[in-house]
Formats: sequence, C-alpha cells, structure tokens
Amino acid sequence: EPIVEEILEEDEKLSFEDQVVLSEILRKRLIEEKRKMLVQTVYEGLSEYKSGKTGKGSVADFLKDIED
Repeated sequence: EPIVEEILEEDEKLSFEDQVVLSEILRKRLIEEKRKMLVQTVYEGLSEYKSGKTGKGSVADFLKDIED
C-alpha cells in the first residue's frame, strides 16, 4: 500500500493542528460514505421486499425458515 504510506509520510509533515483538521475531515467523509452505503442497502432491501424476494416475520419465523 504505497499510496497509504505516502499519505502518512505527508501527514507527519503537517502541524499538529492541521493533522487534527485532516483527521476530522477524513472521519466525516467516512461517516458520510457509510451513510450512503446504508441508504443503498435499505433501498435494495425495500426493492426486494416489494418484488416479493423477501418477506416479513418474527425471529422465530426466520430461524424456522433457515432450518428448512
């Protein structure tokens, strides 16, 4: 992972304050990316539910279904 190493080396050249700012920016970007992935997963699940590929039920129903 040479790119990661290069980024880390460049990060070390920054002041402490700039490193904190950079880490906050990266943290927020990751949170937003996770949020987008979650939204996509929810939409896929809704689409599958509407098309009849999935159903609803209790945990007991689910456990029974996977045993069969």
